[in-house]
Amino acid sequence: MRNSDVVMRMGISFTVSGLIFITMITLVFFSKKSVDNFDTKIYSKVLLTPLLGCIVGIPCYYFTLYPKDIISAIFGKSYLIFLSTWLVLFTEYVIVISIKKFNQKNNLKLLKKILLIIW
Repeated sequence: MRNSDVVMRMGISFTVSGLIFITMITLVFFSKKSVDNFDTKIYSKVLLTPLLGCIVGIPCYYFTLYPKDIISAIFGKSYLIFLSTWLVLFTEYVIVISIKKFNQKNNLKLLKKILLIIW
């Protein structure tokens, strides 16, 4: 067994475990009634993004080890898009819950512009 096969199996098993865990958390969150405010809307996006990331990440490990031309590039770039999207959403969530007097209309536009520039 090659060293790269061991690394791939560890990476895939970690991602599958994360997929199971985030699926359970997402099911619990969406099965209960939640408060309809800005924080929970962002949090729901923060929860759904890793689900898609795990689904894209599993083939990414395979295509990194056994590259195919266009398919490897598509999965690799989509995984990078997932990482940057999750980072922007998580940053937005942290900023919103950290600021007590967050005026949603005025500050939200400024925050989205700043995060768009970062992204």
